[in-house]
Amino acid sequence: MLSVNSIYYTVSGEGKTAGMPCTIVRLAGCNLHYNGKTCCKWCDTPQAQKDNDGARMTEEDIIDRVFAVSKNKEVPLVLLTGGEPLHQNIRKLLIALKQHSKVVELETNGSISLGVLGDKIGLVACATVDMKPPSSGASEYMIKENLYRLSAKDQVKFVISEESDFKWALETLHAYKTSAKVLFSPAWKGKVRPHEVASMILEQYPKGRLSLQLHKWVDMP
Repeated sequence: MLSVNSIYYTVSGEGKTAGMPCTIVRLAGCNLHYNGKTCCKWCDTPQAQKDNDGARMTEEDIIDRVFAVSKNKEVPLVLLTGGEPLHQNIRKLLIALKQHSKVVELETNGSISLGVLGDKIGLVACATVDMKPPSSGASEYMIKENLYRLSAKDQVKFVISEESDFKWALETLHAYKTSAKVLFSPAWKGKVRPHEVASMILEQYPKGRLSLQLHKWVDMP
């Protein structure tokens, strides 16, 4: 059983699948939320922070709902997010999604080791680790060793609110070599604008990629 906040059909908003139709499975509960507070200033899903911010569902119920919300269209992409999906044991869900020919993209907040998935990490087509820099208020909780676990099919994302965040990202990438694609995402209403983040990438890390929150620009959930 898993605590599920919502399941809905939309377009993927970020990274290499941006713009692709997908079904989002948003699990409830986040390890960065405790004592009624969240230590991440940028959380844009407060409705899914607490463990009880969702309905208890079996893996089979989740699969049925995934097909129902997409009206059985041939939409293989399923995005597991939260809350924090690794806050719960999702291994059985990964197996069930694979059995139903779903392609799973996992979004995790960077504060839980990908090692909790064990060999089931192989069932994830793309893992996106959101490394939160200092202005988020949550950088001290980041498990930077996760970058070692990512392969070329995966992504690491740095949300940039100010110039010092970009510097922190570069220092992290230098210290923790990764095979993953590197995304820089301007914080929504951050101190630096998207064109400024683009300039930082061009000048300081041309291997990186600018990633905008497409779903917000087109006013979709």
